[in-house]
Amino acid sequence: METFISAQKMTKRAPPLQLFKAIVWLVVFTTVVITMVTLFTARLGTSRSMQVQRRAMPTYLFRQRSDFVEKDKFTSPNCTARTKLALTKTHKTGGTTLMQIFHRYAYLHNLSVVLPTVTHPGRMNLFYLHGLIPKNYLPPQSKAHGYDMLIYHTKYNQENYTKLLGKDAVFITILREPLSHLKSQFNFFNLAEKFKLTGPQPLFQFLQDPGMYDHGRTGSHGTKSPMSRDLGMSRTVLDDITNSIDTLRPGEPPNASVLATIETFIAKISKEMDLVMITDYYDESLVMLKRLMCWELRDILYFKMLSFSYETKTENIPPTLVENHRKWDIVDYHLYEHFNRTFWKRVKELGDDFRAETAHFKTVHFSVLKHCTIDNPLNKGVLVIPESRWNPSFTVTYEFCTLLKYGQLCYMSLLYDRNLRYTIRKKPNPGSKSRVVREYSPHCALCETLATDCTMCTKISQDCTLNEYITHLFLEKQLSHFDTSLSNNRRTINGQNQEEFRADG
Repeated sequence: METFISAQKMTKRAPPLQLFKAIVWLVVFTTVVITMVTLFTARLGTSRSMQVQRRAMPTYLFRQRSDFVEKDKFTSPNCTARTKLALTKTHKTGGTTLMQIFHRYAYLHNLSVVLPTVTHPGRMNLFYLHGLIPKNYLPPQSKAHGYDMLIYHTKYNQENYTKLLGKDAVFITILREPLSHLKSQFNFFNLAEKFKLTGPQPLFQFLQDPGMYDHGRTGSHGTKSPMSRDLGMSRTVLDDITNSIDTLRPGEPPNASVLATIETFIAKISKEMDLVMITDYYDESLVMLKRLMCWELRDILYFKMLSFSYETKTENIPPTLVENHRKWDIVDYHLYEHFNRTFWKRVKELGDDFRAETAHFKTVHFSVLKHCTIDNPLNKGVLVIPESRWNPSFTVTYEFCTLLKYGQLCYMSLLYDRNLRYTIRKKPNPGSKSRVVREYSPHCALCETLATDCTMCTKISQDCTLNEYITHLFLEKQLSHFDTSLSNNRRTINGQNQEEFRADG
């Protein structure tokens, strides 16, 4: 009260100008205080409101921006799955694993593969180098439709591929970093023994002077640009390039003519191939394949085939020996480096969604591998892969696991068996079934009981496990889940029919 009276006295004594300033200061101060109180109250209210919302709504909505839920829903791509493809299967690049993906897709979708006429273990090499001729492959399952896939070792030739598959076929190949490729060759083809290398580090010894040891024909077992050879570079051109490189002094670059020949070859492959996959980035390559073919994520799941551990796999090669290899393997180095750059340029263009899909595929793939290999009591027989923006929800059954792990020769035999039933096989006399079975096996015993012809049962028993064959019989509808004790043709021991479920009530 005293303060208020004192203020009044001061106001009465104050000149008009000072009074005006005091009033203005008081108004400003009051406004600031009111504003601060209002903001604080509003902020407190908003905070409490958000806390309530966070408790009431699923926490995953706050992990990303507001369209997270929409992005988790799968939308079918605006395209149709493609089935016509030609794989130029280069040696020791992960091509067998890729071939198995195509085997499974063809098998499950009843597609016609260009199959060799022979059934011996080396039959997938029948078309290599110059064996892709009519007498060496079976007719297609349907003459009207023709062939769908060429997936075995051949020497690339665009004209031959197009004749077999048509102009709409997708052309695919796969390349591997050349030094890693050489290490794989050394192990798989036992090149140390072939080149009579007896030292403690045979690969190092070879790289001191590759031409001293490898003077055989170029091709799958050769070390002189073998991937380029598989992709159609002629032996003569390859030898001319290598001979020219051998005359160079240390540090001297290849002449313009050699570089022009290599660049022309690379330009041709680049123009004709729809996709050049990279072994070193296998999962990224498979996601790219999935998008190109308009397939589903489950279609590109895989088990590694012909993948081995060996000492030189992680061995560091001295820089001088790497340079020796670059000279010796010059075309493959140029080829790989070009398509590796092209690959990553494509990845960059596809953007964050592609990288996110690849990460998602790796997670799903790992879960499937665990489900299909680890006999865990927690496994319920079915692995459910939830929906994402890149795939609809799907299940992985033990039957699918079996299909995922079929051996390459097993797939070839089963596709051969199916092809015969579609083409040259005539309906045999049921009474003569046993005469075509040349060797007893559980496979043949099943076949004799269930199938109309067992021509291939002995061969299948050599290439497939009984589990694989039983899965095949179910998929071919020669075994039926409906053939049970409750089937119409089954009776009790007293001859009474049991009543079955009727959909009409």
